[in-house]
Amino acid sequence: MNSTEKETLGDQKETLGDQKETLGDQKETLGDQKETLGDQKETLGDQKETLGDQKETLGDQKETLGDQKETLGDQKETLGDQKETLGDQKETLGDQKETLGDQKETLGDQKETLGDQKETLGDQKETLGDQKETLGDQKETLGDQKETLGDQKETLGDQKETLGDQKETLGDQKETLGDQKETLGDQKETLGDQKETLGDQKETLGDQKETLGDQKETLGDQKETLGDQKETLGDQKETLGDQKETLGDQKETLGDQKETLGDQKETLGDQKETLGDQKETLGDQKETLGDLNLIP
Repeated sequence: MNSTEKETLGDQKETLGDQKETLGDQKETLGDQKETLGDQKETLGDQKETLGDQKETLGDQKETLGDQKETLGDQKETLGDQKETLGDQKETLGDQKETLGDQKETLGDQKETLGDQKETLGDQKETLGDQKETLGDQKETLGDQKETLGDQKETLGDQKETLGDQKETLGDQKETLGDQKETLGDQKETLGDQKETLGDQKETLGDQKETLGDQKETLGDQKETLGDQKETLGDQKETLGDQKETLGDQKETLGDQKETLGDQKETLGDQKETLGDQKETLGDQKETLGDLNLIP
């Protein structure tokens, strides 16, 4: 074998070694790509699981939102009933005010009647005084008119009895007036209590309206949050679609790399076969040179 053939054979061996090293690197790269693909599949599974949890959470939030809407409807209905009750109480309070006005008017009439009776009593007392004065004059002047005086005394006794009855009647009227005043005071106190109760109910109604407003605001915030979550879920679905598309591209690239690796293996086999042929040819050349005694 001459030096040129030896050099060529060495170059082919070196090239074959480089190709083996390249093939090893490609195998190692293919292993890394397979490992990366496995990690991506695992990440995709985690994202799918997370997406399922988010869908379940979204369902729970929708159910909670439905319950809050139902509660809000019940509160509105209760508020309507309270408004109706408040209207009935206002109407009752108006009737009581009207009754109180009638009682005040009746009390005024009774006071006016009592004043008239007092004036009549004063007139009767004045008349009685005049009669006593006249009687004195008659006693002094008409000592003989005893019979007439007796009649006048009897008349005066009747008048005194009548005056006593009138005084008793006046006392009863005063007592009745006192009872009416006491009843009027009780009614005023009851009216005050009803006004206070009405004020408390109005305050409670205001608190309920404020609570209802807060609940509406909270419901609005929850709707806005739900919208954001839906938007985020849409973004995640879009990202998942992109990741699936990227995974498909990576699988396609891996297939191409496998096909290239197969071609390289086939080329390497051809090179090995060529190298074997070259070795066989080199052996034949050595044998021929030996036969020619050109080599020891």
